Amino acid sequence: MKIHFKSLAIMSVMAIGISVSSDGMAAQMLMMEDAIRSLQETKTFLQQALKDKGGHRMQAIQAVDQAIAEVKAGVEFDRTHLSGKEKDKEEAKSNPGIQSDAQNINTACSIEAKTAGCTGEIVGKGLMRCLYNYRMANKTFNFSDGCMAAIKQHHADKMMR
Repeated sequence: MKIHFKSLAIMSVMAIGISVSSDGMAAQMLMMEDAIRSLQETKTFLQQALKDKGGHRMQAIQAVDQAIAEVKAGVEFDRTHLSGKEKDKEEAKSNPGIQSDAQNINTACSIEAKTAGCTGEIVGKGLMRCLYNYRMANKTFNFSDGCMAAIKQHHADKMMR
């Protein structure tokens, strides 16, 4: 397979531009992390190429390194300039009580997660949205008492902060 290094570099920079123009929402943060992984993979491909292509391969590697640094800087900026809802999520990560509640939901709602096809999802990473979406599409779907109790405790603890 012939790799066009210039095209690869341009596509990588375009992916970064799309991700960097994000508004800082959680889904956008995931896109930024995906962009970093894609750029690191691009760098690996470039490093594995045998010929330097007149110095252009090395320039492309340097451009990818710069792009990775810029994306990381954008992620750090978002972490230090969070909206109210995002600040709540960050606080929850550092609050052992909230973390414990999240673990309780992950455990108590595991059957519901499996039924809804949400396996692999966890609180703070898509589980609640997945369960909610499944519930909206399947009106007969009900949460177990244990799952509901864990969710209610989590919300009560958040209100007490």
